[in-house]
Amino acid sequence: GLFLEKNKDNGLFLEKNNDKEFEMSDVFAQMTAEEIKELELDGLQSLSLSEIDFAVAEMVDEMDGEEYSEEEIDARAMELREEMMLDSHKDKDDSNLDSDEQAAEDDDAPDSSPFRSNTRPAVMTWLKEHLSATTPIRGGKYWTAASGATDPHTSGLLVLIPKDKRDAVSISSSSYVAIVGTGGKDAVSPAAARRRPRADAVVQVVCARKRYRGADPVVTARVSFDGVSTGDDVVSVVQERWMTGVRGDPCADPFDRRAARRLIHCDTVSYVGVEGEERRLELEGMPDDMDVLGKRSKTRDSLEKNEGTDAYRLFNGEGDACPGWILDRYNDYLFVQQRANMDTMPPLPPINDKTKGVYLLPSNTPNRSNSQSKPTLFAGSHYNQQLLPVQENGIHYLVDLKNNLSTGLFLDQRSQRAWLATHCTTQTRLLNCFAHCGGFTIAAATAGATTLSLDLNKAFLDRIPPQLYKNGIQQEDHWKHDAIYGDCFDWLTRLGKRGDKFDIVILDPPSTSVSYKQKKRWTVREYDQLVALAAPLVKKGGLLWTFQNCAKLHPRKFAKLCWTGLNEGARQPDGTTDWVLERVLGMPEDFPVVGVPNVSNLVWRRRK
Repeated sequence: GLFLEKNKDNGLFLEKNNDKEFEMSDVFAQMTAEEIKELELDGLQSLSLSEIDFAVAEMVDEMDGEEYSEEEIDARAMELREEMMLDSHKDKDDSNLDSDEQAAEDDDAPDSSPFRSNTRPAVMTWLKEHLSATTPIRGGKYWTAASGATDPHTSGLLVLIPKDKRDAVSISSSSYVAIVGTGGKDAVSPAAARRRPRADAVVQVVCARKRYRGADPVVTARVSFDGVSTGDDVVSVVQERWMTGVRGDPCADPFDRRAARRLIHCDTVSYVGVEGEERRLELEGMPDDMDVLGKRSKTRDSLEKNEGTDAYRLFNGEGDACPGWILDRYNDYLFVQQRANMDTMPPLPPINDKTKGVYLLPSNTPNRSNSQSKPTLFAGSHYNQQLLPVQENGIHYLVDLKNNLSTGLFLDQRSQRAWLATHCTTQTRLLNCFAHCGGFTIAAATAGATTLSLDLNKAFLDRIPPQLYKNGIQQEDHWKHDAIYGDCFDWLTRLGKRGDKFDIVILDPPSTSVSYKQKKRWTVREYDQLVALAAPLVKKGGLLWTFQNCAKLHPRKFAKLCWTGLNEGARQPDGTTDWVLERVLGMPEDFPVVGVPNVSNLVWRRRK
């Protein structure tokens, strides 16, 4: 058999460049037909629920009431999904044969699509790409996923066994680490609900974190089983023991995402192979997104070892047991924010070759919204340049630690910038509203996209050209990257009247903003008005990114506001809509949260 380690870097279940995300199809796959209908009645009709999702949910409901085993229900659900997917793609596959052959003849042909493939790589596809040179790998139908990290969200060891050797290989035991705690919400999927907690489960509490976490404590638990097991077995055991779910489980609340995935990691498997010898495989440590919650020390190992990234968060307030304090690294400088009147600053890295200076923005700065408020040098020496160069996934940005409350690069959007750099093409046209210093613009531009950036602050927009140049985009190509200094509300209206269309429209406004045209202060609770202006600018098949960072606006309420704006005068005569919620984006691993995240990131797609 094959025993694989799945983690966030090898591409088995995550997008390239640490682009973590859940798709709504993943959420629906875990829900019953009744639960789906209940969600639709809650004001979010016609999310990305396909006919396949609903047919599978209904079939599972019917079989669940009969005398069928869990294995029979799961097997039939998989068969039905595969049958319907084959039928739906048959005509598409036939029509694509000629274009595939043409592409093979001319690999240098220019991009004709606004997006590169957005599908996650299958395990067998990944194996063939990485191991075929040394180990012959047969197709996926030849293998069965026997135990361990068998679902897309579980990291760690995955056991694959050839189907004709299944009876000759015996799984003796498996052990998992899980982060437990969804703020008291149940997170029982139909698959987990059908499973009674296994009597052979051995549960050990590794550590518990309650301090500074209020009503959102987390427990790191080790759950071990004899024989074959999967992440769903862990979920059922956790539910019974703690009356809450695994952190990040979309079944707790698809919109209140407290981790970017379901935090389960398979780190030990014992088995008896074909030769009859007992073997044991163990992995050391945990992924960063679990380690930061499972340890009292603040760990950012993968980011610190990433040679292409030197801008990330070192500790995130209460989420890292440092209430009132935020510490970010930008190249060889640190930026400290004091969010409350806390007298004791957490220990800082020493001033050395890696850390040349520390800038501090204290909470007692008079009027934090005052444009004259500036950070001060707390330790070390100033950097000599006007703007400090940093890297993120190999892309160069310029930040300012001296003169503004904002450095110009929002680190919690690292995954979204990585997505743009990975999936945009030369045919992509992007509109970046409330562009600030152009982080999304720069990421898309490195992939060849054409961009338009809107912002009310000309000084921020002026920082886009030097960042383009820093990434090798020459002056003669800057015509592809226009910037408009002005009111976003006004310009969205103008662009709509002109009939402009974009493949991606990004809305990332501040919690409050002034619309000069409307002569009033806009707040995030009027987000539906902003969405209604932006939605007509999105091409069919295009994306609308809606982001907000107001802690007082619950993610579910935010989703409803977006949904209202999308459907303002846009519903079809039959009541259907052109829009689907494609993705709910979680926070990156260096932004652990306590309670409901104060940032909501939703990706909507307009149907073709």
